[in-house]
Amino acid sequence: MNGVVILVGLLLTAAILALFLEKNWFGLLLCVFALFLIFGTGRHT
Repeated sequence: MNGVVILVGLLLTAAILALFLEKNWFGLLLCVFALFLIFGTGRHT
């Protein structure tokens, strides 16, 4: 399971970096907002 989490994290980092290099600020903002909704609002046990 940890390998899957690391792989997904690397893919998300690559996507954010690509949006940043293209200066696609709206896409970058949407991506960061989606990441916040996915990881920031979950139940922490």
